[in-house]
Amino acid sequence: QQQQQQQQQQQQLQQQQMDMKKKADDERRRRLEEERRKREEEMRKKLAEEKAVRIIMQVVQKLRVATPESFDALKKDLEDTLAKEIPQAGNSTQRMKDEADRAVRQAEKCIEMINQRRKLVEEKRREMEEKQKAVEDKAKALLDELRALVASAEEQSRRLADVSRPLGGVPPKVQPLVGGGA
Repeated sequence: QQQQQQQQQQQQLQQQQMDMKKKADDERRRRLEEERRKREEEMRKKLAEEKAVRIIMQVVQKLRVATPESFDALKKDLEDTLAKEIPQAGNSTQRMKDEADRAVRQAEKCIEMINQRRKLVEEKRREMEEKQKAVEDKAKALLDELRALVASAEEQSRRLADVSRPLGGVPPKVQPLVGGGA
């Protein structure tokens, strides 16, 4: 009976050891599975962050080359993209916000310079048109004055012909001597 009790105790002890070993194996498997899930989740987050950063940077780049005509739409696109993608940007959130702010400021400066250049070009064009018009007006005035002088000269020539008729008329034009001498 004592031997039977010892066997039972030994079996209980073996059972306890097996249970403890199984528990330890289960715990180790659970920890490994948890670590694997964490790594996968970190990888998903990292990929989502990289994708968000790439999308934001594409919109930022478009804004940097904006024209006065496209600026407002591109700025709105950036705001919409930031609202959508910033939650996935993770550790890059602040860097993306800073990059977007910097791009907006650069684009605004660029737009201002473009508008100033356009204004200057328009002023020069208007100035050239005014100069051209002044030249054309002056040429027209001189042409009108020349026509008036020609008309006056023709009228005076007719009067002279009329007045000189009783005296024998206006002499014919003198032909130059050909051959250079008398």
